[in-house]
Amino acid sequence: MNQNKEIILDSIVDLIETSKLNNLFRLVEYTVKLTYDDQYLYNATVFNDQARIKLTWLNNEQIAGLNKGAVIRVVWMTRRIFMSATNIVAGLERVEAIGAGESIFSTLSNEWLPKRNYYRAFLTFLNQMDSRIVQLVQHILLNEKVLYCFLKVPYTKSKYYNHKSGNFMVTTINMDVVSKGHHHEEFQTDRKVLMVAVMMVGIARHLFWEYDEKRKCFFIPPKHHKLKLNILAGRLLFEASKKYKIDLDDDLIHALDQVFKNQALEHKLIGQLW
Repeated sequence: MNQNKEIILDSIVDLIETSKLNNLFRLVEYTVKLTYDDQYLYNATVFNDQARIKLTWLNNEQIAGLNKGAVIRVVWMTRRIFMSATNIVAGLERVEAIGAGESIFSTLSNEWLPKRNYYRAFLTFLNQMDSRIVQLVQHILLNEKVLYCFLKVPYTKSKYYNHKSGNFMVTTINMDVVSKGHHHEEFQTDRKVLMVAVMMVGIARHLFWEYDEKRKCFFIPPKHHKLKLNILAGRLLFEASKKYKIDLDDDLIHALDQVFKNQALEHKLIGQLW
């Protein structure tokens, strides 16, 4: 009798109300099988900094655009779910926009993270920026392939950082150098403006890389070596501002445009400032 009570109590402790969960997750993995009655049975694992949850649901057709690593919301069927058992849900919805107070960085499990000290430093710098810049960056990095490239690809311009996460490390170091030094004076701009510019250069490097479906890896095609990274960085930011309807101050847009188009200092902006 006591043993049964313990089992019941363990089950109660394992339950959590869905209203207490941040419904912004990253899709860790999923499988899909065709059932005997021609429905699709999905099993998935999703993650955020509150929980790692197993889910299952049926769908009448295969879901297009459901990729491993995508940011999603769960369509719950119950008010409570099990933290360690598989939960039946209505399905998943891919996230197209980040709401106020939400952060895609809450969805990153250990396998996504670069070195922790660099990651913490980057988040510190980002969170000190104008809220509209933070919102823009989150929407740009909402694409899982863009985010993966930013966090994981090498920095090919230096043998010291030509390894996994090298690009992210160089970007963070550049931001740190700008925050402490006087490089903004050389660019004749505000320190905060140059900070945004070097960050966007690091993020824009994803445009150099393409994904090889057969080899399951990223690579840089020869034709991309001639791309102007500083121009791509500016275009990426300004186009995202229009796409997601996040208005930036005209003065900030002008200042950033001047930095991105500074041909005399282009080599510094796209390289290492130290």
